[in-house]
Amino acid sequence: MQRGNNSNSGYTENNSPKTKPSEKWVFKPGLGPGFGVHRLAAANGIVVSGSLDGNVIALDMSSGKQRWFYKIEEDTNQNYSTFSYPTFLGSTVFIGTFDHGNDSFDKYLYAIDIVSGQKKWKSQIIGGVEGSPKVHDGNIYFGSTKGYLYSINAANGQENWKVTVGDKFFSSVAINLDNIIIRSKNYVYSFNISTGVKNWSKYIGYSPFSCPVINNNTVLVVGFKSLYAFDINSGAEKWSFQTDNNNSFSYINSPAVAYGTVYFVDLSNTLYAVDINTGVRKWKFAVQNNNVSGSEPVVANGLVYFGVDYEGVFAIDAYTGTEKWKFEANNCLIDDEFVISNGILYFNDGENIKALK
Repeated sequence: MQRGNNSNSGYTENNSPKTKPSEKWVFKPGLGPGFGVHRLAAANGIVVSGSLDGNVIALDMSSGKQRWFYKIEEDTNQNYSTFSYPTFLGSTVFIGTFDHGNDSFDKYLYAIDIVSGQKKWKSQIIGGVEGSPKVHDGNIYFGSTKGYLYSINAANGQENWKVTVGDKFFSSVAINLDNIIIRSKNYVYSFNISTGVKNWSKYIGYSPFSCPVINNNTVLVVGFKSLYAFDINSGAEKWSFQTDNNNSFSYINSPAVAYGTVYFVDLSNTLYAVDINTGVRKWKFAVQNNNVSGSEPVVANGLVYFGVDYEGVFAIDAYTGTEKWKFEANNCLIDDEFVISNGILYFNDGENIKALK
């Protein structure tokens, strides 16, 4: 799932590459099933990705060999992208559809068996799904691009409730025992997880694709050039931090939280580390080029991993901000977050899925 867990922390206790890795395998779909692979998730020995040609594809984590693929179009007779990050629960993977070209198409959330690759159920939704569905206490929670927040039964796909606030949702929700936090183009919202009733909302500025993070009683969310900390119960602002980037178009990707620090990357390719209690900057690491980074930071084993388009994969010391290693990827788009499992880092380069170890 996107950001690794229901709190969206971007932190994993999995082993990760401590020294510069090499390619373990590369999956090259070409123009076959899986063309335009993108957002990844890994569990139970497989890596799952949606694709621009409407397939859901599963690869063996160790070898990169295809296990199965499921074609959405054959089930609906409509042309889709499987755009959301996949999410696992037991023997099931959940993924949402999206279509950029025809807003009249029906959109669905799919439940697919991870062994056979066969559909278990699908649930029609209003709008597409770009973020990752999140599973809590037997229910699935996600927002849609038409501005609906859904609660769906994970076992059968039946809708528990849906609410709308007249906004659009492009990112993943964050969940704790009582609250669902989600951001829209310009706002962050808190909803009651049982009823869908809105608790509070705050205007924070443009950054529609970034995900909020829940850390204890604090909500961390980014706006345009800024990072905010809010009290999860009242919505009161605790502190804010503004980047020193002068670019007129420089929103921030989803933050990660670990070791008492918030890590985030802005579109000037600068990685920031900010104290989670005070909002004071600890350090920053800048990549000196003119490319735009789309990769959100992931933290593991004292390192912060992120990617820069046409530049490569970076591993930065989480405590000091010094570069530990860089994996060159000069001809690649690295727009989606990495998946780390059993010492291997998985990512897509815009065309292929790669495993580094």
